[in-house]
Amino acid sequence: MSIEQQRDTDAGWRRFEAWAKRFAESALKKPRSNAETIFLADYNWVESIYEYPAARFHDAAAQKIAFMRAYLVDMSFDSTDFNTDVKELLLPQGRIRAPKTLGFWFAQTDIAQFGAGTSHHFQGSQMPLFATSIKQIDFATVCSILPYDEIVIRNPEGNWEKSDLAKISRRISNDLDKEGYGTEIEAFPQGNIAKLYLKEPYRGV
Repeated sequence: MSIEQQRDTDAGWRRFEAWAKRFAESALKKPRSNAETIFLADYNWVESIYEYPAARFHDAAAQKIAFMRAYLVDMSFDSTDFNTDVKELLLPQGRIRAPKTLGFWFAQTDIAQFGAGTSHHFQGSQMPLFATSIKQIDFATVCSILPYDEIVIRNPEGNWEKSDLAKISRRISNDLDKEGYGTEIEAFPQGNIAKLYLKEPYRGV
């Protein structure tokens, strides 16, 4: 690794640590609206967003920070502009921007059927991830950290079209296939929410 690359990597991790501190503090604030709770709500709450139990915010924030740390560790191996990539990935995760961006909830519908993910930072069973574009998310990386068999996707701009979901499903399937996690995906639109089911998911280790 060159000196410039090391500086970039160090800057990215400093950015993450500063974000993690702000994110944890943000979780302690009372939401100004029910929509704001989406940034830490689990996938069971997505279809009918209302006030999320405040007592769960602290634990959910800690889990999110642990997941993002694990995700960025993997990203750091291949990124050529790590600091910028970290900035773009973290920006939509907060309470203000999350309701306005694409929301992805990765979940294990039957926890007993799954083993552990590959990261020692995170060992949860569900996690929301927000993005301004589907291209921002590496679905294989998510799968290695959090093996999942369902993805709930929220469209902030309107109802899902079947054609759009078909493209998203292909994108996810191709991503997974590159790491040997390939599987068929069934997508079911329900207004601005869609549920994607992986027929033969990676079950972890």
